[in-house]
Amino acid sequence: SRSLLLSCTMLLQTALDSLFFRRGARSPRPLPLLQGAALLVFAYLCTGELLPLPVLRASKVLQGWAVQQVLLIAALSCLAVLAGASAGVGRGCPPLPAACVLAALNTAPIAAAVAALHLTMSDNCPVAPGRPCDTPSILADVVGLISARLARLDLGVCLLLAARGEAAVLHATGGHLGYSEAQPLHRAAGWWCAGQSALHSLAYFFFYLRAGGAASLWQACFPAPLPDGSLNRLGLVNFMGVVAIAVCGPLALSALPLVRRRCYHAFQRLHMPVALLFVTCCALHDLAILTFAVPGLAFWYVEWRGRGGRKGVLGCSLRRFTATARLLPGTSGPWAELTIHCGGAALGHDAAPRGEWVSLRALPLGTEWHPLSVTSAG
Repeated sequence: SRSLLLSCTMLLQTALDSLFFRRGARSPRPLPLLQGAALLVFAYLCTGELLPLPVLRASKVLQGWAVQQVLLIAALSCLAVLAGASAGVGRGCPPLPAACVLAALNTAPIAAAVAALHLTMSDNCPVAPGRPCDTPSILADVVGLISARLARLDLGVCLLLAARGEAAVLHATGGHLGYSEAQPLHRAAGWWCAGQSALHSLAYFFFYLRAGGAASLWQACFPAPLPDGSLNRLGLVNFMGVVAIAVCGPLALSALPLVRRRCYHAFQRLHMPVALLFVTCCALHDLAILTFAVPGLAFWYVEWRGRGGRKGVLGCSLRRFTATARLLPGTSGPWAELTIHCGGAALGHDAAPRGEWVSLRALPLGTEWHPLSVTSAG
């Protein structure tokens, strides 16, 4: 299977070379074009996700949004793979300040939805016959709906950035984003996802309590039997969201900097299974979340399965190797120099490609692994 994957990658690279390099005259590099196409697709996806429901239903272009959603995410995944495969053909464009983009993405839509409150009412009103929703209830409904859509966007970004440095999604940045650089963005997207999930839960708890009272909250958020004895589907689905936000609590608590630094070994062992439980509960609450989660999970799995014998840009296998340490005299600390002999071919120069990383573990200090950027290779 690895030989087939290598053959497909070589064929893809040959096709890219023949497409963008013609008889010695170089046409525009493919990587910036692929990055631009991915940016346009992502902008269109965000537009369809965050538009008010009345506008979404009235637009002829956005009809059948559930199908478009799947196709757009599939297109983004394909563009990431193509950009990762063509990363050696061109340098690519430097990424935008991702932390600022995440902050704007998570705040501007909520502010716009609140400002256009009369356009963003959903089908949840009224909750009970004869009890129309007042302005606070409509506001809670609008905020809850937008925060849910933002949470699944954040989840998709967070899972994409969970992949290691050899993942195609990181190579698609043209070397500007490696594993060590992606981890702060992974944490930022994860915190935004947790915050939007909490806001979604609080908004709808308030919405059902305000619009229909305690009885409405009980039936809408818990699998309580209906008066006629039929299955309470709404309560069952929303209860999975209640379980998800309950799981999100320990997930966020263990990721706090103070807890993570003092008990990193416990964080490293618990973070992945608890996060998987959170994603599962979220998918049972809102099936569309799977559409956003699958690309990141697939990239992570493919990279994880390929760690055994693939070669990185440095020519080193992604398997484990032993490093020799040497204290550098005259340095503060003192500093330690680590030399890893991986048997790869020398690069011929001392500059390591940007985005390369090595994961280190010092057994006397603990069993956890720490990613560090590579400064020189030869």
